[in-house]
Amino acid sequence: MRKSGYRNSPDMRYLRLVHLLDAQKRKELMIIYGDNGIAPGESNGVTKLLEKAKHRIWMHPHRSEGDPRSREAVASMRALIQSC
Repeated sequence: MRKSGYRNSPDMRYLRLVHLLDAQKRKELMIIYGDNGIAPGESNGVTKLLEKAKHRIWMHPHRSEGDPRSREAVASMRALIQSC
């Protein structure tokens, strides 16, 4: 990507939210959230990033709106985001 001229901001940070959907821990729902504006080494940087993610990530069923698994996955991820 750097060869193509793409560069990350030095204050870019990523947050990975994972929710295991089954008891065997074989199915997971993952969101990777990226944002900038948090200085490297900032003492409460993770907390700030998590607060931004809570307000900016919106989950809703897409194609299979009537599928109970889709509704369950969305509800699980909303709960995960709010519990952090």
